[in-house]
Amino acid sequence: MFFDHPDGRIQISELNNGKRRIHVHPRDSSIYIHRSSCDTAYPMELIAQILEVKGPGYLCDEISRDEDSSYLEAHLRATLFAHLPKSAFVGARLLDFGCGSGASTMIMTRSLPALSDVVGVELEDRFLRIARARADFYRMTNVRFERSPAGDRLPEHLGLFDFIVLPAVYEHLLPPERKTIIPQLWNHLSNGGVLFIDETPARWFPVETHTSSLPFVNYLPDPLAHRFVQYFSPRGLRNESWTDLLRKGIRGGSVNEILGIIHRKGGLPELLKPGYDGMLTPVDVWYEGYARSASGRTGELKRTFGKALKVFNDALHLAPVPYLSLAIRKNG
Repeated sequence: MFFDHPDGRIQISELNNGKRRIHVHPRDSSIYIHRSSCDTAYPMELIAQILEVKGPGYLCDEISRDEDSSYLEAHLRATLFAHLPKSAFVGARLLDFGCGSGASTMIMTRSLPALSDVVGVELEDRFLRIARARADFYRMTNVRFERSPAGDRLPEHLGLFDFIVLPAVYEHLLPPERKTIIPQLWNHLSNGGVLFIDETPARWFPVETHTSSLPFVNYLPDPLAHRFVQYFSPRGLRNESWTDLLRKGIRGGSVNEILGIIHRKGGLPELLKPGYDGMLTPVDVWYEGYARSASGRTGELKRTFGKALKVFNDALHLAPVPYLSLAIRKNG
C-alpha cells in the first residue's frame, strides 16, 4: 500500500507479527528525511493522521518516539529513574507540559502505571488530535489532554502536580516565554514535587546538534548565527526566520538560566543529583569513580585535577554532553 504526499511517497507493507513496515521515499534529494523507515503497530488511520501533520520527513520519527524503546523512552526513563525510585510515583499526579503529539505522555503512562492522573498540555490543536488518538489506541483511561491558550499561559484549573515533566520542550520556548511559563509551572508544583527538564540541548555545547547540526552556533551572536545556519546547515533552513529557528529549538538552555528564572520568581529549588540505578553525570562518573579511587602522589594529582574539572563544570555549567537532563525539587 502507498500514501502519496507532495514531499514523498510512503510505502506500507504488512509483517507477519501483526505490525506494519513503513518506508519513506522522498520526491527529491533536497527533502530532509529524519528517519526513512520504521515498524509500527499503529492502525492505518493513525499513520495517515501523523503523515498529514508531520509530513514524510518526520513520519517515522514521530512514530518511533512512541514505539522505539531505545529512543525517547530511553531518555525519559533514564531521567526519571536516575533521580527517583519508581515507588515515588505511586498515586502521584503528573503534568506532561509541551506534550506535542503525545509520545512522551504514552511512554510515561506505560512506564508508571501507578500514577493516579496524567495531564498532557500542548499549544497546537493538530498535535493534540494525534495525542488523543494515541490514547484511544492504547485505551488509556487516566490520561487527558488540555490546550494551552497561548505560548506563555497555562490552561485554567489544572491544580497541583507532584511531578511536571518538560520532555525536549524547554528549547522550543521563546526567550520571553521561558521567563513567563517556567514560574507558572513552578506554581503548579506541590511542595516536595519535582520539575524534570529532559533532553534540552546544552546551550554552550560546541556543536548545535538539535536544529542546525553546525559547530560554534551556540557561541555566535543571534544575527550572525542566523546567517550561518541559513547558508550552511544541511537541514535545509535557508528560508527560516530567526524566530522560526528559536521555535525549532536552536537556543538550548543552561542550568544557570533555568535556576535563575525560578529564583527570580521565588521558591527554593534543589537540583537533584542522579544516583538511582547507577546513573551519574559524565563528570561525576569520572570524578567519583576514577579520581577518588586513585592513590599515592599520582592519585593526589588525579584527585586535584578531577576536583578542578568538576568545580569548573559546576561553576560554568558547561555540559559534557549535548543535552541536559535535570530534576529540580521544590522545597518550601
